[in-house]
Amino acid sequence: DVVRFLILGGSMVGSAALAFMIKSLIERPRPQLWHYLLPESGFSFISGHATMSMTLAAAIVAILWRTKWRWPAMIVGALYTGWVGFSRLYLGVHYPTDILGGWIVASAWVLVVTLTIRLVFGDTIKIPFTKRS
Repeated sequence: DVVRFLILGGSMVGSAALAFMIKSLIERPRPQLWHYLLPESGFSFISGHATMSMTLAAAIVAILWRTKWRWPAMIVGALYTGWVGFSRLYLGVHYPTDILGGWIVASAWVLVVTLTIRLVFGDTIKIPFTKRS
């Protein structure tokens, strides 16, 4: 389905571009709290991993919003994004605000993409073998 592809693709590509631009504008250095378990380069704010994990989870939820799969997608997405965020903190490569900033940017971007696509195409998302509620 073209609409699902546009929501997922537009969300992922746009979030990656936004994360890159924000990192380039803010230029926040990474925390130096301890020796990194995995070396990271580049700037800290916003976390690209947190941004992209939230983008993927939120886009999937947006696609499944009017199906019975909305809640399972939300639960799995919350666990997934939470785990990614925690891992970035555990590895010592981000501050908590880097993670939160990524989640906020991703959520806002997916909302803009989803609403824009639904405004242009209408509510044409059809999921096989499910009932709309």
